[in-house]
Amino acid sequence: KAANLVCEEFKKPLVKTSEGMGLAAWLASDDVGASSKYMASVLSGQFSAPHHYPWDGADLGRCIRLLEAVPELASQLHEMKACSPQWSAVIDNWVKWKELYDAGEDTKLYQEMKLTYKSLRGLP
Repeated sequence: KAANLVCEEFKKPLVKTSEGMGLAAWLASDDVGASSKYMASVLSGQFSAPHHYPWDGADLGRCIRLLEAVPELASQLHEMKACSPQWSAVIDNWVKWKELYDAGEDTKLYQEMKLTYKSLRGLP
């Protein structure tokens, strides 16, 4: 029975993020990660989620697509800076990191994110 349930779940179509789909539809999509869900919780104030920040380009991409799905949250993006030093770094680097993400520069983006987070810990 369990195997059949798993198989049925895999038969369902993937629900991608679409522009302007709104918060509820985005939350029900298959494009929600821990950091983007936390970002949505902070910016919308409509629910709570555990603190996470984007670790790599895939995580950052989900955050970027959240703002495409719920564009009214974009004007509040600066509020994420108060959440943690990591989120402050994300917002400070948002434009540059988004450009790298959009250009498909995954390796460079990952390296920049890791160096930035490492510098927050005061490591050489």
